[in-house]
Parts: sequence; C-alpha cells; structure tokens
Amino acid sequence: MKTRYYLPIIAALLAFMPASLYAQTDAFERYKQEQARKFDEYKQNRQREFAEYIKQKWTAYEVYKGIKKPVKPQPVEPPVADPDADIPDAELPTLPDVVAPPEETPPDGTPAAPEEPPRPPADTRHEKTTVNVLGHTLEIEYDKAFRVSLPSVSEEEAGNFWAALAEANYPELVNQCQLIKKAYALNDWGYYVMIKEIADKIYLPSQSGEKRIFTAFILDCSHYKVRLATETAKNELILLLAIDDEVYDVAYITLAGDRYYLVENPAVSAMSTYPGDEKSGARQGFRLANTEALNAASTGDKRTFESRTFDHRLEIVYNPHAIAFYNRMPVTHLSVYFNSACSRDVCESITGAFTPLLQGQSDQEKVASLLRFMHESFPYKTDDQQFGREKFFFYEELFSYPYSDCEDNSVLFAYLVRKLTGLKVVGLEYDDHVAVAVCFRDETPGSYVVCDGDKYTICDPTYFGAQIGQCMPDYLNKSARIIAVN
Repeated sequence: MKTRYYLPIIAALLAFMPASLYAQTDAFERYKQEQARKFDEYKQNRQREFAEYIKQKWTAYEVYKGIKKPVKPQPVEPPVADPDADIPDAELPTLPDVVAPPEETPPDGTPAAPEEPPRPPADTRHEKTTVNVLGHTLEIEYDKAFRVSLPSVSEEEAGNFWAALAEANYPELVNQCQLIKKAYALNDWGYYVMIKEIADKIYLPSQSGEKRIFTAFILDCSHYKVRLATETAKNELILLLAIDDEVYDVAYITLAGDRYYLVENPAVSAMSTYPGDEKSGARQGFRLANTEALNAASTGDKRTFESRTFDHRLEIVYNPHAIAFYNRMPVTHLSVYFNSACSRDVCESITGAFTPLLQGQSDQEKVASLLRFMHESFPYKTDDQQFGREKFFFYEELFSYPYSDCEDNSVLFAYLVRKLTGLKVVGLEYDDHVAVAVCFRDETPGSYVVCDGDKYTICDPTYFGAQIGQCMPDYLNKSARIIAVN
C-alpha cells in the first residue's frame, strides 16, 4: 500500500476562522516559518563546518575482531524431565551482575519525531521515489541536489561531497523519515536500513561511495553517532555505526568509549578515519530492541497448533515482513530479544487465541498450561543443526521456523507469560543453556532465584515435561546470570 504524508487541510481550516484570529494565526505561521528557516540555516552551517573537519588527514585505527557469539553447546537430543523426580524447594545460585533491559527512551538532545506532516516543497527541485518499510510501500520526496558525484576517495573529496549534501534541502527528507520511523515503530536499526534503501534509489549501483556518505549524512542529521572511514587495502569508503548493544561477529573500532561497528564490511582488518568527533556528544548510539510493536503490513500467514494442553486448535499469525526485518539485524545479546515487542498483528493474534483458553485459571495454572504448550508445540533442534550457525529468535520467529532451541523457547515463553498473565519474569543465562523464572503472586514451591528481593520460580520451556519449579539436575549447582525483563 502507498502512504502520502502531505494533506492539504490547513487552508480549509483557516477559511472558517474569524478575520482577527486568521490574522493572528497567519502572523504566527510566518513567525514559525522564520524560526524554522533560521534553525535550518544554523544546522546547515554546522554541516558545512563538519565538512571542513572531514577534510583533515585521516588516521589509522585498530580494528578489533568481532565479539565472539556465545555459542550454546546444547545436547543434540532434547532433555526430557523425569515425572517422578523430587523437585527441591531451594534457591539456585546466580551471578551478582544482573543484565539490565535496554533503555526505552532516547537520551537528552535527541530530537522527537515531528507531530505534524511536513508541508510540500515550494520549488521544483524535488523528485519522488518509494521505499519499502515492513511491507508498506511509502512515497517520499527528495531534493535533486543530493545527486552529486564523488570524483575520488580522499579526505578532500569526502568533505566536498558532505558540503554539497549540506546545500540540499535535507531537513525535509529527515522530517519525512522521522515521521515514517514513528508511524511504523521502527527501531534504530530499521531507520538505518530505510536510509540505506533511499540511498540505493538516489544513486547508481556503482556509486557505493556516494551511497555511504549520503547514508552517514542523513543519519548524522538525525542525531545518530555514525562515521566514515576508508578501507586501507582497497581504498574504499566504509560506514561505521555506534551501536549501544553488544553485537557479535562484526568488526569494530573504539572511539570515545563507543564501539563503532563495520556493519557493511565485517571483514575489514585495517582502516583510517578522521580523528575524534566533536559532535558525538550531541548524538545517540543505535539501539536494537524493538521497544514498540512493529507496524508491519499484514499478510495473513498463520501457523496452526493442535494443542493437547488446551484440547483446541490454535492459529497464530506470523508476519513475513517482520521476519525479513529480523534477518537483516545483527545478532546481539539475549536481553534485546527478551525485551522487544512483537509486530502488532502477531501480538493481537496471541492475545485473541490464548485469553479465552486461560480464563478462570489461577496464575500457577496459566503458567503451567503455557509451559506444557511450549513443550508440545516446538520441535527441538540446535541452531547448528537448523542453520549451521548460532541464531537467536525474536518472539514471533518461532512461529515461522520448523525448529527452535533453548534461548528461542525461553524468549517466547517469557513473552507469553508477561502478556497473558501480567506476572514478572527474568531470563536465566547459563554458559550452555537458557531458561526462565516467574515471579508468582502466591507462594509457589520449587527451585527459584532471587532478584531485587523477589522470588522467581524456574520454568524451563526446553526441559520437556518439566513442571513449574523443576530445574534440570545439571543446573542445580551452576550459577546463572539473570536477565531483567521489562
């Protein structure tokens, strides 16, 4: 579907105003436009200054190999609980450091998305193109002045190109992109992907340098920490993003305490970039959690479960557009997966399918039902068996893949408990396993952990046949790291 952001309604509203109020409104509008013009001029001057900063001699930086992904050497066959085993009512050991959930609000200095649609440009310099966002085809306009060429890869030419972009009507494009980000609940990674796609539409396939400077420029204007660099071996421009979350298997450099990841060139071993960054203090790093439900275009795709637990057939929606979005994201720490939101239609489907079946049950009965549902519904395979590599799932990805393992099951189970019972949960991360613990309102027997003074009873969605409070014997004496969940 196509979405337009320019709605000619202001003139119609003003037609019904009293003359005095109209005059006041007209004066106020002129004042706002003048202030906006001055602010845009200020920002443009700042970008011109930064273009000169880029022109100074770039220096070599040490490139660190990507952080090794925490591979979970899980058993090939799924662990099955002994139904006759004793369940000790004892506290399990935990590590002292609790993994905090990702921040939900941007730091001070980050501009909020505009509340009103931008006005259409008054000149004829603009062209239209489309961008695909979570399955929605959206029309945007951009200034033709963006279409400049990069003669060669050098500090001087990179600075000149940046200065040329600063002369274009970039506030209009940034405004449109911020509106789209807000309307479709994109996370920071999704915003980067959108800008990258716009670059692909404006520039030719061969103009990789132009695309990367444009992408860096628009992200910088959107108040993100981003850098340009040159790869020493090939003398090609590369793009680096400062990502606040831990990213695995992607090379990075460190600068002013931030890790700048080479998300488009993971194999680069040597590179140069401009020293320091006097603008980074007013910028924010990228965050990977989906703190709001993605507004992906509905497709009607469903997975059917013949549930013995509920003696009922359940149909759960999954969204291929959201799945494609997740597949483009780098693998990050489990706390991001535990604390992200589903896309909207998947969330509504889960609530609609489970709520009637759980009605009238106690908290313990609801959790026990959901635990049995997990045990019976998701065939087990390790990531190495299914993908040949370690991969973590966001909640809804379990509904689109044939198999899952312990961290995937734990992430979905934690979401179901929070969504359908309102109970607090934490993730339990071992060196070779992941489980969940639930904070019940009433005393519940079984193995448990303590977090912030609250008791959380273990519930393991990959210990097939296990009851509430039943821990795998091998983990009764192993220390787990607690992952806090919002």
